[in-house]
Amino acid sequence: NISISAGALAVERGDSFTEECFCKEQLALNPNLVTPPYDTEVKQICERWSLNNAKKYGMLVAGILAVVILNQVLLQIFTLFIDFERLGTVTEYTMSQMTKLFLAQFINTGLLIYFVNAKFGSSVPGIIKVI
Repeated sequence: NISISAGALAVERGDSFTEECFCKEQLALNPNLVTPPYDTEVKQICERWSLNNAKKYGMLVAGILAVVILNQVLLQIFTLFIDFERLGTVTEYTMSQMTKLFLAQFINTGLLIYFVNAKFGSSVPGIIKVI
């Protein structure tokens, strides 16, 4: 068990390992620890940790939603392209689908690697930084 004073000292020193350990321990005791207002001593100590975790999970959900939306958009675009081609057989139709799917996955993988490794800095709009 980590005491409240040790948790506060960890936050002061910037010891994120001890801070996380303390806050997880306190969260197990009090599930309301991560919800505002941060009016108790323990909540104030864990406020930064709570906000960072909320941001991390928010980004995770935003990424999942972006992938789902992109997949639906690609599905509609592929359907339009393949219908426009007016292919004669089911085999041609399926081959056309697979070719387009391969190209989309290839491009998406490249873009994903680029965006994950990009350092946007101050060029990212404020609302995206909040998310």
